[in-house]
Parts: sequence; C-alpha cells; structure tokens
Amino acid sequence: MKQDSLITVLLVVAALVFVALYAANRLSINVLIYVEVTFVLAVSALLLPTGVNRSKNKEIPTFRMPFSLWLLPIAVYTVSQVEILLLRRTGLGYVVALAVALTVTAFAREEPMKKVMVATAIVGVSIVILYSIYTPSFGNDTWRDIIWATQISQLGHIAAATIKQGAYPFPMVPLTYAMLSVTSGMNATWASVVLGLIYLVQLPLLIYLLSRRFTGISSPQASLLLLIAPLAVIWSVWYIPEVYSLSLFLTAFLPQSTPVTLVPLLAAGVFGHGGVATWMVIIMVVLWVTTRKKSVANLLLYLLVIFVAYAIYTTLLFNLTGAYNSVLNAVLAFLRGARILSAAVPVPSPPTSSLGNLALSTLAVLGLFVFLRGKGAARALAFFSEMFLVVAYIGASVFPAADLPRYLGLPSAAVLAILAPYAFKVLAEKRGGRIFSSLLLVVTIIAFAYSGLFAPGNPYTANPYSYSVSGLISYDDALQLIAISHILGPGLYLTDWRSGLFLAYKYLWIIPRYQGFEYNNVNFLEAGSYGLFINSMYLRNFRGLVLLRQGAMEMPGVYEPGIFSHVLTYNGDILFNGNNGSILIWAQPLS
Repeated sequence: MKQDSLITVLLVVAALVFVALYAANRLSINVLIYVEVTFVLAVSALLLPTGVNRSKNKEIPTFRMPFSLWLLPIAVYTVSQVEILLLRRTGLGYVVALAVALTVTAFAREEPMKKVMVATAIVGVSIVILYSIYTPSFGNDTWRDIIWATQISQLGHIAAATIKQGAYPFPMVPLTYAMLSVTSGMNATWASVVLGLIYLVQLPLLIYLLSRRFTGISSPQASLLLLIAPLAVIWSVWYIPEVYSLSLFLTAFLPQSTPVTLVPLLAAGVFGHGGVATWMVIIMVVLWVTTRKKSVANLLLYLLVIFVAYAIYTTLLFNLTGAYNSVLNAVLAFLRGARILSAAVPVPSPPTSSLGNLALSTLAVLGLFVFLRGKGAARALAFFSEMFLVVAYIGASVFPAADLPRYLGLPSAAVLAILAPYAFKVLAEKRGGRIFSSLLLVVTIIAFAYSGLFAPGNPYTANPYSYSVSGLISYDDALQLIAISHILGPGLYLTDWRSGLFLAYKYLWIIPRYQGFEYNNVNFLEAGSYGLFINSMYLRNFRGLVLLRQGAMEMPGVYEPGIFSHVLTYNGDILFNGNNGSILIWAQPLS
C-alpha cells in the first residue's frame, strides 16, 4: 500500500537523522541503539509481503505442553533461590529460567486468562524473592508516602503532618497505606508492599479484560507485553500515585459500570494524580469524538465535572501548569537540538543497557499497525498514544526532571497494550506475519530478562543501568542503620538516598529539605537525590560525616565507581564499621 511505503521511507529517513545526531555528538550511544532497533522492527514489519496468509490459523502459533504451566513460576523461584543461597544474588540460571518460562507461557496452548495469571506469577516470584533478602520499600516516592502514612496513622489526621507535597493536595496513596495499616495491623511499609502486589495482579487482568472489550479478541498478548515492560512493572515494588490513578481509570472503562461506581473511581483517580487525570480527560475526549456513544459521553461528563472542580478548589491548576510547561520545554529543547544524553548517570553504562526496555518498542510498532489498519476510536487512540510515548521519551532525554515516562509513557503503553491483539491479527494476515509476530514476542521476552528488572547485582543483565532496582538495603544492613539512627548527634551527614530515606522513616518526624531532610538538628544529604552525584573531589571538600553503605555502590548516579575503596585508603577516620565493613561512617581528616 502507498501509505505503508510512505511510512517506511519516513522511518528510514528518521533512522538516518538519528545516526547524524549521534555523529554530531548530540545523541548517546544507548539512545541511538534503542531508536535504531525500534526503526528496524517497524520497517521489517512494514516490508512483510502484502499477500494474504491463506492459512486457516491467523493467530500466533501455540503448542500443547506436557506439563502444567503452574510449574513454571515454581521452577523460576527454585532456580533463583538456589543461586541466591550459593552466590547471594541471582545469576545466569535465573535469567535463562525467566526467559524460558515466559516464552513457554506465551506459546502454550491454554486458556488466555490462565496464561495471563501464570505470567503474572512468574514475574511475581521474582519480587517475592527480593523481599526475602532486602527490606522494603524499594522506591524513592514510596518512602515519602510511607512516612506520610505513618504520621497520619499516629496523628489521626493530615493537617499536622510534616510531610507536604503540593502536587498531592489529597494524599490518596498515603491515606490508603494508613487505612490498610490500621485495619490489618501491619505497618505502612508492608502496606505499600501489599498495594504493589495488588497492582501487579490488577494491571494484567484489567488490560486483558479491556483488550477483549475494545478489540473483540481474547488474547493474552496484551497483558504479557505490559508485564514484560519494565516501565509498567517496576511500580509493583515502587508504588507511586500515578499507578494508583491509572488503575482506577482503567477500572472505570470496564463495562456495566454505573454512576454509583464510576463517580468514586473517577474522583479517587483525579485526586490521586492530576497528570494522569489530564491524560484520562484527553483519552475520553478522543473516544467521545470518534464514537459519539452515550456511555462515553456520560463518563466524560462525570470526569470533567470532578476534574474542573478539583482544579478550582486546590493547587492542582498551578501544578498542572508547571507540568504542561515541562512537556513544552522538553519538546522545544529537542527541536532546538539540545544534547540528548542519559537522564541521570554520569557513570558510563553498557551501550546495550537501553534494550532492556524493548517492550515499549514492540508496543510502538504494534501501535503503528493499529493506526495504519484500524478505524475510528482504535486508530485515534493508537495515534495519540504513539505521540505521547514519543514526547515522554524525548522529555526523558532532554528534560529528565519532568519524569514524563511516568505521566505520559506509562498510560500510553497501557493503551497500546490493550490494542496489541488487533495489531497481531493484522500482522498474521501477511505472509510470514505469524513468524514475525512470534520472533517479536520472543525477542521482547529475552530483552525483559536481560533488563534485570528484579535482579540486583546480576552480572548477566543490564541492571543497574536499565529500568531496574539496585542498591537495595539488606536486612542485616537495616539493623545496622537502625542502630546508627540512635547514636547520631547534631551535625551534617551524607549518605545514599536509599539509606537516607530508611533513616528518615525511623526518625519519622522529619522536615524534608532539598536533597535530604532534617531531624532535631541532624541534617542529612542524600546522594543521588536531585542530581547530587558524589565523587572523590566532593568527599574531600565535604565537611561532615559520611555514612557509606557498600551495597549502594552499584546504584547509578549516586557514587563515583571506586569511592568505597577511596575512603578506605584516603587519610581519614573510620568512626563506625558495621556488618563486616558493609557500612562505614567516615570523617574527613582535620586540615
């Protein structure tokens, strides 16, 4: 088709432009490899022969397995536990087991819902293993909400809490932690773990149901693609308000909803995060314009009333204006030719580390086919989701502080995943389309395993340079940090952001500061917070005590490589040496 040929030419030209940007030193090698691989996948799909596949089977090939699929998560768990017992981390066996288990699940001849749940369990066991070694929480924003929730639980209200966040006038996530904590007896930290695991189960289930509703196809591929997208799954251990609102908005799309259920869902979603609420408004307007259905009009009306009322009576309008300016500034910076470099890390990362997030490329390619072959609402949703995804990653490259992948990228990826089964159906109708779709799925699964999303310290993955968790606090280190929190006197301290937030939780009644916090004249700076990168020169000029945790050395954007050994060899005083040298308190030598 002429349209396909035109898109192919445009993609080839775009690929050459990115090569030129790299040659002009305006593009990092990581971004170049990721973009070029995406273009190769898209062009390859477009160049498939247009002759109709005459096979009766128009779906991705499946095979009957001689065993129960529920053995697969057990196998992944067993392999990883054996490696952890032997190595204190996962290794090659876990990476292979994860990739094989997800591949077998994808191509097994089973009921779609069963395959979705098995895939969720495979990812879930990887998380459960981490909680047996490391203390929660694993997220930066999550610690803020945990501290906030604990204060609310003790006070009985939110007015006197020392934690304030203008972006969340109604702290829905901390309130949810507090309610769960009070009703269950668990502390807010483990309440955040529970909500994260609920999100892990809820997201693929919602995507499957919505995909079946909007495409008419019962396919597990929609859920599977989002389960192997690090941008979507990482929040199951790093729970944030964005996924809270997204889950509620997706739930509102389910059929047979009434105003009694819709209004509370929409209100909680808007209160949860204004940025995601803005995305929801745009999506609903697109749906209404393309479908003109009464149910869509009613949903849009409820949403607009809540959204406008909330914007008027809170500071949301101010915060949204700042968010919109961030998006605009990111796009303008890209058009001006600003250097597109890695967001935060002044530490060199492997050139292939960006490939761990290849699931987004796959979703973008599939979204392109929905746009080219789809009609009405599907085509419009694919177009806007593709655009939002592009803007999100342009923003992440030139304006990382805006955090656009969370606000725009994640919801857009969810919509593209919902539409993915239709794209697979279109591909399967081409000659060689089923084989291409199968290879695309396998490559995406391998990329997810390579990302090392839940494999800190695994040398066979892209961890810690891809979207992943790293530098986690072990239970032994947590005990040392608790002991340290009781002996620190007034003064200035420096530590990594994970240790800092853990200590902040133990102190609880802290006053947040830029790049750190204060508690009874104990002032902490958190390395890795708001671009605070620590090298040997910074340490030599720092006039305070340095709390160094060996496990934090693998966290990107926090410490210069070799800083731990530098402290041990540089003239100075070791005031505390805990857990066999894994935690040190170091003092600058007197000049």
